[in-house]
Amino acid sequence: MTRFQRYKRDIRRDFDWPALKAEAEENARTEPQEPEFEGDDPIGLTFLGTVMSLTPSGKFYTPWANSNVQGCARCKGTGKVKNHKGDEAAFRMAEEEVRAAREAAMGTYGAFCNGGWPDDVKAFIDGLQRKVDALNPEHECSWCHGLGSHEAAQDQDWNEALEAVAEEHGMFIQSGEGDPCDIFAGVSLEV
Repeated sequence: MTRFQRYKRDIRRDFDWPALKAEAEENARTEPQEPEFEGDDPIGLTFLGTVMSLTPSGKFYTPWANSNVQGCARCKGTGKVKNHKGDEAAFRMAEEEVRAAREAAMGTYGAFCNGGWPDDVKAFIDGLQRKVDALNPEHECSWCHGLGSHEAAQDQDWNEALEAVAEEHGMFIQSGEGDPCDIFAGVSLEV
């Protein structure tokens, strides 16, 4: 079981989701939050707790300060680990092969987002990309997901699990307007 799956299991168990949804729906009827856009349905929120009491690290992150975050022990905070099978020169050549193949496909079939590339062309380019990934001298650290901090990765997984479980119940997650450390589950009540 992955960390994300474990967090989802725990979040399903630790919160009474039907009761939270009922409370948020009642709040949407009696104390609706201001919708983000005119014409949107009323929103009801219910308080789950604070970042400090719910997340694995109990920390609130800001982009301008990181002194409260421990660097990942595996990658020493870089987010990258050495690929012992990597080869810098071969990696650069493989990157050039992928770039050239993509340019040729775009010239022949148009942009990929148009969905017009034949399956064999997509498979060929995917194979070249796997070669690039295998030859890359560095890989993303699997312990911290490239964030440079194991505890930040744990919190990211926990937040994604919380959002996924809320979505299973037709809800969404929102931080507080007055205090961004507050975590709310919400519903949009169709009128």
